[in-house]
Amino acid sequence: MPEESQPFFHVLHFEQLDSTNAWLRKMAAGGVPEGTVIWADRQTAGRGRHGRAWYSTGNWGLWFSMVLRPTFPSQNAGWLSIAAGVGVASSLHRLSGLGPESAVRPELKWPNDVLLGGRKVCGILCETSISGSALDWAVVGIGLNRLVPPEGFPEDIRLTAAALEEFVPESDMPSAQELVSSILAGVYGAYRRLSDGGADALRLQAEALMGSMLGKEVSCATPAGTLSGIAMGLDSHGALVLRDARGVEFSVNAGDVSLGTGRFIQEEL
Repeated sequence: MPEESQPFFHVLHFEQLDSTNAWLRKMAAGGVPEGTVIWADRQTAGRGRHGRAWYSTGNWGLWFSMVLRPTFPSQNAGWLSIAAGVGVASSLHRLSGLGPESAVRPELKWPNDVLLGGRKVCGILCETSISGSALDWAVVGIGLNRLVPPEGFPEDIRLTAAALEEFVPESDMPSAQELVSSILAGVYGAYRRLSDGGADALRLQAEALMGSMLGKEVSCATPAGTLSGIAMGLDSHGALVLRDARGVEFSVNAGDVSLGTGRFIQEEL
């Protein structure tokens, strides 16, 4: 479905919240419609995956969450985060300095981190409520660094974090409102493609954005130990397919994955 086919987004904008995902999870359980969005200028308790803190205490970034009400089976829930990453990357791809002819282009780091110049500019946290084989609702949280914080990024992420302003000319930088609107449309468009065409409709687009990973050695720390292999692509459930030294391929559903100096987390699908 084309990206212009989107719901009426009902955006609730706050100066400060603890966590947009936490607020919207409660609202989703209470029945708010698909397309409800909470956007905060600052988060005092922003969260990433595995409960990690998300550095979002100032208005240098965009911190917002959206409710979706998927009609596809819960077995495809793992694709929601990937769809959101594809949607963010596609919206950034339209910006000056990040287009097809640019030296730096948005990339997807499985399953849902968006990179610029090999550094993380956007992280996504997707949380769902499942009843049997059905999805009751999904809340997709997006944190995007639009500007570099006045004091710079914290020491522990200084080498791996990026901001949009480092790559987009100041004269071409969209306003926060314009950027939120564009990303919402991009994410919803990718979500509708997933809903209408299934995982195959999204896999090729996601893998095309994974150039920094595919064909390269990665290590994945899992509850069963560290698994290593060449990243080959995505399986039918959105898990990462690795090929070991013997040429055997296997899927990784969860883990803390390292590639070069970067690191990203995938929750169990």
